[in-house]
Amino acid sequence: GSARPRFNIDYPKVKPHYIEKKYMSIGKTKTYYEGQEISIFDRDRTICDVIRHANKMDKELVNQSIKNYVIDPKKNNSNLMEYAKQMRVENKVNIMIGMWL
Repeated sequence: GSARPRFNIDYPKVKPHYIEKKYMSIGKTKTYYEGQEISIFDRDRTICDVIRHANKMDKELVNQSIKNYVIDPKKNNSNLMEYAKQMRVENKVNIMIGMWL
């Protein structure tokens, strides 16, 4: 609900991305870092984001992300397809990852 401020960050190089509110709960999980609980997105949700924004990302980074996901023993194909359906990227996921699963 807040305004999108303009960022002027020199280091580290950061490019903020905004997520629609309706997608904020998809794949959300909690972890601990240095004793603090933080919310993150799981690997299946993250790969959906990569595929959704593939045209805004470096192609090599996208390809490497998909390759790493495919060989990851902790991936959850049913979560991936459910998230892809909810985020309306099911066709893209089938095209980019379907042949590997």
